[in-house]
Amino acid sequence: ETTEMLHQWFRGNPSFDSPIVSHSAQRDPRMAQFRQNLIDSQVHAMMAYPLIYKSTSLGWLVVQQCVPYYSWSEGDLTLFSVACGHLATAFANLRSFTELQDLAFKDNLTGLNNRHFLQERLGVELSNAQRLNYPLSLVILDVDHIKRINDTYGHPAGDTVLRKLGLLLKTNVR
Repeated sequence: ETTEMLHQWFRGNPSFDSPIVSHSAQRDPRMAQFRQNLIDSQVHAMMAYPLIYKSTSLGWLVVQQCVPYYSWSEGDLTLFSVACGHLATAFANLRSFTELQDLAFKDNLTGLNNRHFLQERLGVELSNAQRLNYPLSLVILDVDHIKRINDTYGHPAGDTVLRKLGLLLKTNVR
């Protein structure tokens, strides 16, 4: 119900790049159908700020105020806006880092972890297996006749075989 309420609240916002503030959520006409939920949850005020990084919307950060005797000041709203700008930058940096990590540790064609990942993780996995006394297996595969498939049917066919093998491995092996 909260998700539905937030979606309705966001739809009432004229643009996705400006904050939405309801100083009295329980009396806000935009929230009329959710009034009982707000009362039960003791939500007295709400504010939502867009998380925007380089003109790209990453989502919203919503704060619900459950203290009836405090009202947000303009300074609070400004501070929250600045904090959301920093949070959006942090999310974008995390996304970039994750993408770079995927490029470094995953094979482009199959999406499987590559040799660099193995070098990073093998020591950790061996140590964990020894410490926790559980078995560990390392499997190295060689795809027979892949060159013949490439020569006979072309490299796109060979790539398809490797992609399907990668999917099979990803869905069946940790």
